Amino acid sequence: MNTYYEITGQIDGETEVLFGSFDKSEVEYELKAERDGWKDQGYKKLTKTSRQVNETPDPEVYANGDSFKAAVCKALKHEDVTVSVGDVSEIEFDLDDSRDIGDIFEAIEATDAPIVSFFKQGEFVGSMSVMVGYGDESISDHHVNAFMNEVCA
Repeated sequence: MNTYYEITGQIDGETEVLFGSFDKSEVEYELKAERDGWKDQGYKKLTKTSRQVNETPDPEVYANGDSFKAAVCKALKHEDVTVSVGDVSEIEFDLDDSRDIGDIFEAIEATDAPIVSFFKQGEFVGSMSVMVGYGDESISDHHVNAFMNEVCA
């Protein structure tokens, strides 16, 4: 299950979804950027909500092809894959054995030097170092094996 975040607003007695994303930070940015415009259109009670969904984000739509987000989305297409996120300089994981895309992205973006590790049925299958900050979402290095070559391609 993945967390899907939405912005809802009420207009004419109805609640409408105005924006949605698997990335919590995108929803927060969109709410800040569009709040005044939505209010000018007559929307009231603008709210961030979340719900659990079975879908995994499509990397072709959700993130550009060479970003760490696209690689994580591709990896999670495998139902038996989990992701752990840690800092290169630390021994412990900041996030352990998750399939929740929102939690994964949040952990990556909150870590200074993130290393993202992938596990298939509990067995380590590879990892990647990623660059974050200032709009950079690139993969700086990854294990070279069939699984990692697939998700990082």
